[in-house]
Order: sequence, then C-alpha cells, then structure tokens
Amino acid sequence: MPQTRTAYRWRTCDLDSLPDTPWLRYEIIDGELIVSTRPHLQHSEIIVRLGTLLHLVVRAYGGKVLAEPGLVWGEEAEDNVVPDIAVVLPDRLHLTTGRALSGTPNIAIEIVSDSSRTAHVQGVRLNHAIFASEE
Repeated sequence: MPQTRTAYRWRTCDLDSLPDTPWLRYEIIDGELIVSTRPHLQHSEIIVRLGTLLHLVVRAYGGKVLAEPGLVWGEEAEDNVVPDIAVVLPDRLHLTTGRALSGTPNIAIEIVSDSSRTAHVQGVRLNHAIFASEE
C-alpha cells in the first residue's frame, strides 16, 4: 500500500482516534502512519508454525514467544509497530506486562511475502536496529 508523506507526525496516542477495524493494521514508523490490510491466512499459518518451534527452545530458557504483540515505546512515541513474532528473553520480560510490549524484544521477526516487500519492511528493520533489537 503506498505511503503519503504529510507534515503531521503521528504518535502512539493518535492510534486511539482511528477506527477499530478487524481487517486493517495500523503502524507508525518515524512519525508516518502506515495502514495495511491484515495478511493472508497463509501468513498466519507461518507465524503459528515458527512460533511453535521457537516456543520449545525459548521457554526452556525462561523467555516468551509472542505473536503480533505490538511494540509501544511510549504514548508520545513516533514509532509503534507490530512484528509478526517477538522473542523476549528473561532480561527483557519486564516489557511484557502491558497490552503491548513496552520496548524492544530480543528478537523481532517479520514474515515477508512478495506483496509486502515495500518501504514498510525496510522501515521496520531500521526501527528494530535503532531500538536495539538483536535481530
């Protein structure tokens, strides 16, 4: 879905004013609102399969594997993204106490399909790099 640059810088708190529609996904990357449709069911199946595999190992180390947890760096933050899978190890479990992660997980995984190879994916990668995600 194409992006349109505006002068307005979106923040996490602005998401509350948007309609809650089950087929749309809202993310904010560097102050820009990204609206996309929910992925195909095959996308969800891949998330479940990979999450199940990761869960066995991560749980043994005391961590958590979360599907589409949302990442919120604060209500005034200009970044709010939804990775497909987040791995949170014991050193960052304190981030898992709210309705979404309140910081960067140890590993953030984005399932990429041919149709989603856009600036959005590049923005998510940049975002994870800036906010110290290990992957």
